Amino acid sequence: MRKEKYILFLLLFTTALFSQINFEKHIIANAPTGHFYSYYFIKDIDGDSLADISAIYDSTVVWYKNNGQGSFTLMQTIDESNKVLTVCVSDVDNDNYNDLLVGLYDTTYFCWYKNNGLQQFTTKNIITDTIEAYKILSEDIDGDNYNDLLTISNYYDYYSPYLLLYKNIDANGAFTFMQDLEDYTYDCKFAYINSDNYIDIVWSGGSASFLFWAENDGLGNFTPNYMFYYIDQVTDFDIKDMDNDGDNDILFTTITKRTGISYIENFDGEGDFDSINNRVSIDTTVFSGSICAIDIDNDNDFDIICDSSFYHSSQLFYYLNDGQGGFSEKQVFDSNLISYSYRDLEAHDLNYDGRMDLVVREGNKLIWYENKTGVNVKEISQASFSIFPNPAKSTITIQSKFKVTKIELYNNLGQLVLTKKNTQNVDVSSLEKGVYTCKVFGNNGSLGTEKIVIE
Repeated sequence: MRKEKYILFLLLFTTALFSQINFEKHIIANAPTGHFYSYYFIKDIDGDSLADISAIYDSTVVWYKNNGQGSFTLMQTIDESNKVLTVCVSDVDNDNYNDLLVGLYDTTYFCWYKNNGLQQFTTKNIITDTIEAYKILSEDIDGDNYNDLLTISNYYDYYSPYLLLYKNIDANGAFTFMQDLEDYTYDCKFAYINSDNYIDIVWSGGSASFLFWAENDGLGNFTPNYMFYYIDQVTDFDIKDMDNDGDNDILFTTITKRTGISYIENFDGEGDFDSINNRVSIDTTVFSGSICAIDIDNDNDFDIICDSSFYHSSQLFYYLNDGQGGFSEKQVFDSNLISYSYRDLEAHDLNYDGRMDLVVREGNKLIWYENKTGVNVKEISQASFSIFPNPAKSTITIQSKFKVTKIELYNNLGQLVLTKKNTQNVDVSSLEKGVYTCKVFGNNGSLGTEKIVIE
């Protein structure tokens, strides 16, 4: 057993010691000068389990097919009279094809387009004809296997955007209003905050000077909680386990250097956020417009990537996690960016090599940074176990020279979706298509982590 532990330690130590952070820049789309991309959403559209990209280009919707190695092809443009404000991809009619949800400005409705399964969005369906939607997210919030909606909308007042929930009431993508959570909402995200395994909601509001979370009772009813009182304006936030203690914390960046880049610890794993005692400051020498938690170096903890474009400088930089919630000094990896450009940062493994890549929207470009850092997760784990088949449809088998005591599967939100003990075979046929993180344990602890694709 000591030999097993020593081999794993040696592999991880060697990787950490000699790996260098390396991103290779690729252009997904490059529009002519004077045109721009204002938003994007990453999710499989054509059912091949590869992450495609839908985006807003000059207030119309476009989507790009992932060809398998991180190259992309423009497939379709949807013209909504040049009024598109936001997009979301989700299977709202339960036909196993992800549909397109569209929010518009200067209208009185938002809608969804049906995915016909042939790489085309066709029939337009109005969700409500009384309000606009500035942001749309979609998850099953009440456990009925229908994907519901969370929107930021002008419910009562155009200048006071509200956070609203809509319930999906059947398998045809029909929705009904469910709950008004908050006014003056700036941004929102789904996340798992406590241990009940029901998806919760985190948002910034009050002119982005507050952070909130709402607890889900399992039936889609949410109880708001203050997390964080009067701070400098939050420009972006992410929700990940920053200190490696098994629960999700809140990583955020603000408009001033006074608060800078910080995270607030989920103290008890049940959503106890103490803004005074539990806030961990990472860097007060910078302010950032966008932030993203991503495991850059495949050491099973979340590092941080930020941009400094909120004002005049134009850099992308990162901080490496020491495994306990402490972080390295700022390291710049791209300083050749457009100044005064708002941009979004999202992490996803676009070429399925086991490394998390970065997608960036910058003015007239959609860019992805291929993570080519060191030894990937698969290469580390192969010394102690392997998973086959991968991709898989029904069953996966863990092959290891060590005894396998437990197998855990996590979805892309960090939710534990499946646990099996004292077996090497796992039935995955009930899981949705997508990329999952598989953690394998032996008698002396973790044997490693590997990404798997469920088709």
